[in-house]
Amino acid sequence: MVLDFQSIHRKFSNCAVLLSSGPRGGSTFANEAIGIHPEILWVPWNDKTLHRTWNKRNTDDTTFRNLLLREPDYFNRESAIKILGSHNLGLFERYVDTVCSRRKLEEIYCLHGILYWIMSGMQMPLDQMKFWINKANTFRNMLPLQQALPLCRFVVMQRDPRPVTLSLAKVRADRKRFSDTDVVCGAIDWNRQAVGYAEFLGRSDNRSLLIRYEDLVCSNVDTLNDVYQFLGLDTLDHNEISQRMKQVYFKRTGSVYDQEFGAENPRPSGIQREGLLRWKKQLDVVQITMIEKLTQKHAAFYGYNISAESAITLRACFKRIASLGLRLKQLVRYWDAKVRLARLRHRIGPLFSDTIDNDV
Repeated sequence: MVLDFQSIHRKFSNCAVLLSSGPRGGSTFANEAIGIHPEILWVPWNDKTLHRTWNKRNTDDTTFRNLLLREPDYFNRESAIKILGSHNLGLFERYVDTVCSRRKLEEIYCLHGILYWIMSGMQMPLDQMKFWINKANTFRNMLPLQQALPLCRFVVMQRDPRPVTLSLAKVRADRKRFSDTDVVCGAIDWNRQAVGYAEFLGRSDNRSLLIRYEDLVCSNVDTLNDVYQFLGLDTLDHNEISQRMKQVYFKRTGSVYDQEFGAENPRPSGIQREGLLRWKKQLDVVQITMIEKLTQKHAAFYGYNISAESAITLRACFKRIASLGLRLKQLVRYWDAKVRLARLRHRIGPLFSDTIDNDV
């Protein structure tokens, strides 16, 4: 069968869903969880279009083609010829050449899904696929994508700043022992991401849905069916979701703080609640207080009831950053996010009416 890649592109263009959350926000798990629906093609690859590929669209053809195909991790020619056959592979490569030469955001983004569909053996028939979903970890360039793909839907996920800051601190410390500096910088980055997503949600009309990681973990049936209703799909019953969720794997970091889970760092499947309150074990009292002090107002915008009753001051938080240059940079970021939040309060108000308390 000869494949028409222009028709395939139109199919992917008309049914794209982007799941986006800040870094370390649980998007890998959420992307796979939403993808349990039999009419959704789940793309497990972390999309680099919005924060990397699109920003390098002015590079030379060879470099840009490599960014699109990410050989051999994503596109493997030897495997592709077995799946497609030589004639269809030639047609696909000409299609890639067209995308590379035109450099349109819509085509670049959809190529990511088409490439996965091919390399996974084209197991889901296109007439069965109602949507395809993949994830990104940035709010940047989401508005241009919304304009480029008029039928694209967006699912934005937020998560309590304390576990996110903990995870960001581990990354900053290269998964070794993190410092108070890493914690403060992580909290401020959470604020920046929270405001960026809120600004997008305020401009995306009825094409976006906001969910919280904690709701997905604690009320997974209701939350997943909220997503499916938003997409216009049939909902799934409790038993079907429970069975399908058993095949969804929970990802842990490889940091020194997670040695309790064993040297092999196993990946359990199904709903795991350990990530909700791990911050209480791995952050000390001062670090928790600093996170709550720095993120309280931004968190409240998403319905997180975080109390910062300690006498610790913002000045004391920033003094934990040893480098003066880094301290000034983080101060600018903090106040920028705070000013933008104040503007949002007047324009769109809080994004959740129900709240999540400290203990989830």
